Amino acid sequence: NWWWLRLLPKGDGHPVMVIPGFAGSDTYNKPLRRFLRDQGYHAVGWKQGVNLGHSHLDLAQLSQRLEKLYGRKGRKVSLIGHSLGGIIAREAARQHPDKVRQVISLGSPIGKDRDKASTLNELYRLINTEPGALNERHWHRAPPVPTTAIYSRFDGVLDWRVCLQNNGHEQTENIEVYGSHNG
Repeated sequence: NWWWLRLLPKGDGHPVMVIPGFAGSDTYNKPLRRFLRDQGYHAVGWKQGVNLGHSHLDLAQLSQRLEKLYGRKGRKVSLIGHSLGGIIAREAARQHPDKVRQVISLGSPIGKDRDKASTLNELYRLINTEPGALNERHWHRAPPVPTTAIYSRFDGVLDWRVCLQNNGHEQTENIEVYGSHNG
């Protein structure tokens, strides 16, 4: 039933790192990476296990992985992040704009009112009690690279309005799709 996906334009072989959402891992993102490889991209996971949030994130390790990918291929890396993974992708791009081609966030709570955006906020706050590697004051600001925020009014987990890039620059865009948060 997914035959029409094969009609999409082919990739140019540049590296793409896929970062999972809260409580997700590279296993969860495997179908997306497989699709991207089939399309002609060099798609890889983030290799940090389960994404439990900013208190548990090793941003230095993620930066090393990004630099290694950039160095191995000699090309800028695209970062795709689902939900919380989109926030992490944006922070990596903010720290390494010279190595990042673009950031695509899929249903990521990047707006200023994200505290009211999800029923999972309490669980997230229980697990993430330390400040950690991500500065929450910057989550809503677009990184200095081309940035696409993909959102759905039918998300089911997040209020779709918090997934919009509202204060971006000329290289930012919001794209609405039909689907659920994990669909």
